[in-house]
Amino acid sequence: MLPLLAFAVGLGIFIIFLGLARTPQTNTAQMVQQRLQVYGSGGEARPLTMEEVELQRPFTERFLRPGIMRLGALLSRSTPQKARQDLQIGARVSKTQFQYTLRDPNLTELRLWV
Repeated sequence: MLPLLAFAVGLGIFIIFLGLARTPQTNTAQMVQQRLQVYGSGGEARPLTMEEVELQRPFTERFLRPGIMRLGALLSRSTPQKARQDLQIGARVSKTQFQYTLRDPNLTELRLWV
């Protein structure tokens, strides 16, 4: 176990130094110039890409709402039909005006009443 851990740490250190030792292919001025050309020069308006339009929508609409919808669909597919029908929605189980709950510590007495 110890040699494996030593190997993993050594590999990590090697990768860090390798990343620090590499120099960029172009200098910073050229990189800035390329980026300015991509985003347009002289204030020209350019059409938005689909990705940019998508990213302009709020986070809740882009990520949370679709995730909740997928989770709901997954749960509804995995829940048996009988269990879904037995779920209580709202305060009442049935449409009657009054509902009663019978409780008794003695199960045999309770069965007499029910």
